[in-house]
Amino acid sequence: MIAERMEESLVLLAHRLCLPLYRMASFRQNVRRDEEKLSLTRAEREELLRLQRVDWEVYRHFAKKFQEEVESFGLEKMRESVQELRRINSHVIAAHLHTNQSSSA
Repeated sequence: MIAERMEESLVLLAHRLCLPLYRMASFRQNVRRDEEKLSLTRAEREELLRLQRVDWEVYRHFAKKFQEEVESFGLEKMRESVQELRRINSHVIAAHLHTNQSSSA
């Protein structure tokens, strides 16, 4: 799984486990807003990459492998599956909000 490609990761996981896509419904929590993210200078980014070179190489390896799996799954099929997962998530969130509003009334 690749964090920044979570929806695609969940689609592939459902496919591998032979689960229906609705079993992958999820809520996004604790996601930083853009204004909360640190902005690094070029020198700071270079130093960070130097310090985390091995981590970066491992990440690049698995990101490439992940992309190959997405392509093997089918780009159009992935696009459609991600859209379906988003629809499912929207319904789950709406149902959750409705339930919470009903229980607090």
